[in-house]
Amino acid sequence: VILDEPTDGLDPVQIRDMRALIRDLAGRCGIVLSSHALTEVQAVCSRVIILRDGRALHQSELHAGSRPAGTDNAAKTLFVRLARPPPPAEMLGLPAVAAVESAGQDGLRVQLAADATAEMLATTLVERGFGLLELTTPRSDLERMFFASIGAEAAT
Repeated sequence: VILDEPTDGLDPVQIRDMRALIRDLAGRCGIVLSSHALTEVQAVCSRVIILRDGRALHQSELHAGSRPAGTDNAAKTLFVRLARPPPPAEMLGLPAVAAVESAGQDGLRVQLAADATAEMLATTLVERGFGLLELTTPRSDLERMFFASIGAEAAT
């Protein structure tokens, strides 16, 4: 099935229904979705190919944002925001944490240890009194990927 801009001009309820229809069809046949609306691509696609002038510039799987944190081994990076962030060395000392890096002024990007889950990390952060404010699976940054593929810088 080939779909060109399938949600263009639809209201929010119709968009939700169209996304459900696409997911249902994808379980039974191949779907090619053409769209410039990157949020729509990210919402329903499991794979992306970025084309320019008929050439494939980038191809990859889209994992982030498609499954809840802790349910997929591919989704092992989480965004964490804490009221009382500990020093990086202390975060690395937590059993659920394999790596940690800054993600803006008040956030951390945390790579989970191989056998850890998001729930394990959340429990540890709460028990240690770090004031867990947010724990999410970061979405694939499709816009950044797009601009990098065409050789242009993404606007901030």
